[in-house]
Amino acid sequence: MASLPVNTSLNPHIPHLNSTRSHKLTPTHLTNLPENGKTYPALHKSYFKQISALSKDGQIQEAADLFTEMQSKNFQIGPEIYAELLQGCVYERDIFMGQQLHALIIKNGESFARNEYVETKLVVFYAKCSLFEATARLFCRIRKQNEFSWAAIIGMNCRMGFRERALLGFCEMQENGILADNFVVPNVLKACGALQLVGFGKGVHGYVLKMGFAECVFVASSLVDMYGKCGVLDEARKKFDKMPERNVVAWNSMIASYVQNGMNEEAIEVFHDMRVEGMELTHVTVSSFLSASANLNVVVEGKQGHAIAIVNGFGLDNILGSSIINFYGKVGLIEDAELVFSRMVKKDVVTWNLLISSYVQHGLVEKALNLCRRMRLENFRFDSVTLASILSASANTTDIKLGQAGYCYCIRNNLESDVVVASSIVNMYGKCGKFTYGRRVFDSTKKRDLVLWNTLLAAYAEKGLSGETLKLFYQMQLESVPPNVISWNSVVLGFMRSGDVEKAKEMFSQMKSLGFQPNLVTWTTLITGMAQNGFADEAILLFQQMLKEGNIPNAVSIVGALSACSNTATLHVGQATHAFIIRHSMFLSIPLTTALADMYGKCGCIDQAKKVFDMVLRKELPMYNALISVYALHGQAEEALALFKLLQEEEIEPDNLTFTSILSACSHSGLVEKGFELFGDMISKYKVKPSIEHYGCLVSLLSRHGKLDEALTLIRRMPFDPDEHILTSLLDACGENEELEIGEHVSNMLFKLEPDHSGNFVALSNTYAAAGKWDEVSRVRALMKEKGMTKNPGCSWIRIGGELHVFVAGDESHLKTKGIHSMLAQLGKEMQLVQIMVHKFPAASLASWNASQRGVILGILEHTRPQLGASSSYSPRLKVRQEKTTITTGICCYGGQRPTKKLNSNKQEACRQNVDLPPILPKGKKKPFPIPLEKILQASREDKKLAQRGIEKPLKPPKNGLLVPDLIPVAYEVLDAWKVLIRGVSQLLHVLPVHGCSECSEVHVAQNGHDIQDCLGQNNTRRRSFHSWVKGSINDILVPMESYHMYDPFGPRVKHETRFSYDRIPAVVELCIQAGVELPVYRSRRRTKPIRMLGNKVIDRGGFAEEPKLSQSVDPTSLLADIDTYGALERYPSPTEEEMPHIAQETIGAYEKVKWGVTKLMRKYTVKACGYCSEVHVGPWGHNAKLCGEFKHQWRDGKHGWQDATVDEVFPPNYVWHVQDPKGPPLRSALKRFYGKAPAVVELCMQAGAQVPDRYKPLMRLDIVVPESEEAFLVA
Repeated sequence: MASLPVNTSLNPHIPHLNSTRSHKLTPTHLTNLPENGKTYPALHKSYFKQISALSKDGQIQEAADLFTEMQSKNFQIGPEIYAELLQGCVYERDIFMGQQLHALIIKNGESFARNEYVETKLVVFYAKCSLFEATARLFCRIRKQNEFSWAAIIGMNCRMGFRERALLGFCEMQENGILADNFVVPNVLKACGALQLVGFGKGVHGYVLKMGFAECVFVASSLVDMYGKCGVLDEARKKFDKMPERNVVAWNSMIASYVQNGMNEEAIEVFHDMRVEGMELTHVTVSSFLSASANLNVVVEGKQGHAIAIVNGFGLDNILGSSIINFYGKVGLIEDAELVFSRMVKKDVVTWNLLISSYVQHGLVEKALNLCRRMRLENFRFDSVTLASILSASANTTDIKLGQAGYCYCIRNNLESDVVVASSIVNMYGKCGKFTYGRRVFDSTKKRDLVLWNTLLAAYAEKGLSGETLKLFYQMQLESVPPNVISWNSVVLGFMRSGDVEKAKEMFSQMKSLGFQPNLVTWTTLITGMAQNGFADEAILLFQQMLKEGNIPNAVSIVGALSACSNTATLHVGQATHAFIIRHSMFLSIPLTTALADMYGKCGCIDQAKKVFDMVLRKELPMYNALISVYALHGQAEEALALFKLLQEEEIEPDNLTFTSILSACSHSGLVEKGFELFGDMISKYKVKPSIEHYGCLVSLLSRHGKLDEALTLIRRMPFDPDEHILTSLLDACGENEELEIGEHVSNMLFKLEPDHSGNFVALSNTYAAAGKWDEVSRVRALMKEKGMTKNPGCSWIRIGGELHVFVAGDESHLKTKGIHSMLAQLGKEMQLVQIMVHKFPAASLASWNASQRGVILGILEHTRPQLGASSSYSPRLKVRQEKTTITTGICCYGGQRPTKKLNSNKQEACRQNVDLPPILPKGKKKPFPIPLEKILQASREDKKLAQRGIEKPLKPPKNGLLVPDLIPVAYEVLDAWKVLIRGVSQLLHVLPVHGCSECSEVHVAQNGHDIQDCLGQNNTRRRSFHSWVKGSINDILVPMESYHMYDPFGPRVKHETRFSYDRIPAVVELCIQAGVELPVYRSRRRTKPIRMLGNKVIDRGGFAEEPKLSQSVDPTSLLADIDTYGALERYPSPTEEEMPHIAQETIGAYEKVKWGVTKLMRKYTVKACGYCSEVHVGPWGHNAKLCGEFKHQWRDGKHGWQDATVDEVFPPNYVWHVQDPKGPPLRSALKRFYGKAPAVVELCMQAGAQVPDRYKPLMRLDIVVPESEEAFLVA
């Protein structure tokens, strides 16, 4: 630290004082200058310049040496030199030197001390050194507070966290008539951003515009930062975009603003733009980018950010290193986080805390505690964040001892009064169920902020203590702590957990009426709570309302909605929700995939549930449990057991839920021995403690198999008191097996357990009825009447279109009741004839039909494949007897439906969007035979019989090698139309753009490619199934289906070794040649005598027509060019605008002519197609070239699987999306179901002005008005 001598007299030689900071500097002198009157001013000026230059360069000690030298030579030292030295102290933050100068200034008298320039410099010096009290005293004493002193005081207040004082200073400055410059304004805007005073900030923005500071890059960057911190992102982006010049601070502010406000995708986009514009990145830039990547859980982008930091040579300082650790910790790459942590040379408490927090978040509590021990060994003290992580770990694991140890550390180190720590302690005690202790900590905390109140509210709400939650909610308001949305969410959660749904809905309405906007947590709490409390329909409506209000659901809210769909078998909403997941490229986490599989399973779509299961590459136990439960629900024990075996092979430990599902599957299928074997393995092999649910499955298993004595013995011996579900299942079995003694015993147990439940009396009455004890039935019914009990009616429903039809037992109010009863009577008679009905349910008795069967009848009447659901919400134990289930099966068969094993949720088959389009077969499936396979086999057997008898089979033209005279003109017409088609398409493509996907076969006719996410090419998941569009060609419109040209179609087949000896030409042209067209360049042998067949052997007796000679005037090159698409765009010129409609109409006419002609020719002439790939061959047999690379081609040695071809295989239409407005926005995935399709040629010609043939109009869906809302179907 530099020092000055202390001047004790008016004009002595002052000794040089030693500095507390070591300097090895050569003294600076100005010598050999005469000191006469003329040279004195020049010398003084030279000293001043030297001192000023040294001060600006930070060489404060050298400047002090010159100052001492001037004093020794009796120079008059004015205030300006003191001011320059003070400025040097400002640059170096040299407090000791500055205080020495201040002392000298005071000793030099009022003329120095009260000099405005010197006073301002002193204020600036103390402010820059953050000496608040000294700065404030000096600022109050100075005679004139100018813009520089105000700038210093405002900057200091802002820097030291006194932001309100900074803003008050700015206001006072304006009142005193001192205009703030572009150095003051950034500090004022920084204070506004920190305090989130957007109104004040906008006022400052107005001042900036008024004063003309808007072009200043520092002011503009500060405005961006202020708006970003205040959450006004639109204004921030607007200002950012208007900046004529952007520095790195502006870019960093924009990225950080997006990250702070949760707009992480936008932050990554700005980061990308920053790199494109060549801006130099900083540690702050990369840190913000890593934060955005961590928040989005995008691993690839985050790793790229780490790579960018390495490439740019950024060291692992505390800021960047902490950001990288935070990223890897949040995305679950703990090992990478540990590696970065180990490579950091200097670590601060924040770095340690981040890794500890990462461990806690991923359940690695032991690692977190070990790192805490290492942290202490390296002499780092725990702060409030460290303790919060430790307490959070104890809360997540309900480890009360660990939590209390952390609490003791807080007390010893006086941290318990910290609000963050206190909140963590309260949360820990709440999660561990020690509410009394948590309340004591809460009450002992003096400064209780909103976070602490919300923590205690959440603790009560999680446990369903709605009364305590509401009481605390009102208490916080009495203590002048206004609640926020989080507080309201806890109150709603408390009522949902306690089952008081109506009160939860009331609080939600009250919350909205008071102006609180529900956030994602609010909606998720309501949806999940409704689904769990049996209000599934309302949960679905809430989910739709949430989407309608523009809220994007997360995985938790979607799981809640899917659970509601499962409970009500609402398949269409479940499918729409699945579509939402796909469209928004949501990460398929284990909870999400488990909920999807469960939803599809409970809605009867077992295949779809299996597909969801197969989608997950790394399967965990919850996925297995979900699918096993689905199989068990539908009685598919074999599939459930096979999946359980697969789980064992994958070495995944099953839990109690796994065994509950697998035992339930055995129960439904009557696998008694297997069920008890699994129960034994559960205890002995897997060490799973049996629960009452497991015993319930065993009781049900024995009961269903008629072993009622063993079931009763098991109930008596199990270590649990039987609940109502176990006893009810046994009582129902007693009724079915007419076992009165056990039934009465079980009923007595049920009456003691639930004396007021009507279902128990009904079950006993049914047991007596089954045994024919009608007196006992009357007695039980009378007892029910005496007790005032009524039987709760069962309920079922069917969804037809968008309307839900509900049927309640005994309710005849449905509008179509008469029609239902009429069909029921007819069905009863028919089933009685085929002995489906039993004597207990006569056909004439309409009362015997239950609500579920009436729902099926309505579906048949409406001519639909209904989606069924059976509810037990009115009576939890109401069951459909076996006879009634058989009746329902009969109804389904009669109505033309194939019943599934579980009849209460039949699968609704999804139709394709356009039924006119050919089906898209999966890769592993062979194309269907155009001719029924039975007919092919029958013809083959007849040929074989003739061959065995030595009889030659006579054939008709053209199968016998002779031409069909009537088809020769057709062939010429087709060839001429083919040429016109190539010419017309080529000309139109000069004007109308066509795009093709570089990764798949998708084609689009429009100015730009569409945005429909249906690409199935390579790496489509990386592109979220978006197509990668490139410029298309004529082959995208006219798919070049080629075939080998056969000089003699009935001659030797094309072999793999000789395939290059044959020309490949368009299959349409080859078909015309074999039908009689003479092309000199592609000759064909014409026969005069027919051939015959003997089995597979060709009997050829010769007889060939003379071949026509090639005319010298014919140019073979021009002939080839006319029939091939190669080089067609170069051959034909671009049409004028007036010619376009005529060419388009001519082209579409040629297209129709080709299709008509090919169809007609193929009725007689044989064309073969491979059943696996797109290869075609014109001729009676396929070729032997081994070129098939499709499904399992290795098994066939690359040979094609030949079968009769269809017209679309020879002349593919290549369907593309129809664009109603070519100049409009690109087509979107969300509206995919509203778009039509058309052959590519038809779409091209229509856009060029041609009239579309009527048969294409339904396919193109020209009558559909495409809506604007992307989510319309979800809120319908």
